[in-house]
Amino acid sequence: MAHAIVSSLLDQLKSIAQDQVKEKWRLVTGVEQEVGKLTTNLQAIQAVLEDAEQRQMKQDKAVTLWLDQLRDASYDIEDVLEEWITETRKLQLDEGGDDDDALALAPPKKKVCSFFRAASNYLGGFKQLILRDDVAVKISEISEKLDGVATRKDMFKFVENVSNNVKKPERVRTTSLIDEGEVFGRDDEKNELLGKLLGESGEQHPHIISLVGLGGIGKTTLAQLAYNNDE
Repeated sequence: MAHAIVSSLLDQLKSIAQDQVKEKWRLVTGVEQEVGKLTTNLQAIQAVLEDAEQRQMKQDKAVTLWLDQLRDASYDIEDVLEEWITETRKLQLDEGGDDDDALALAPPKKKVCSFFRAASNYLGGFKQLILRDDVAVKISEISEKLDGVATRKDMFKFVENVSNNVKKPERVRTTSLIDEGEVFGRDDEKNELLGKLLGESGEQHPHIISLVGLGGIGKTTLAQLAYNNDE
């Protein structure tokens, strides 16, 4: 459950970053740093969630409490990011005309309720998104809250990527090692098979031959004999 929430948040942050690049938006410095911290902390938490959830299943109450705190923080982050993405999409749609005219003609209610105070400040070719003060405060608060959760995870000494650290047994390779000296009575079949494989047109149009029959009659042995032939 927690793993799914954290993954979703990272996807949303990635979407915001992609919008920044695509639309040439620049966040004010303080907010951009908080968004970067959110991403870093979520990635660090994601790396240990598998171990944390396994320990929760073993009735570790302290870990269960930590996961509950993570969920609470994640839901708060999700609320702000969803609002952010929604308003960003609206901003993209509203940019059909001149930015200054669009802001001037916008209804008073829209000006007050807008997620951004303005979107028409151009700095070096970038549009700087100036967040409302209360929204910037929210981002700072949720970043601080998640920072506390990320710091507390170190108390539990979680193991990162448990499934990836478990060494999986290598699959034993099998092959049919044929001792031709112990194979009797298959010369005719072997020569017939080689004749079909190495016929006059064999080099220009290689043949593909299927060996079909009941199990245990020596299909693999015959194929191995032909394959090992020097011709």
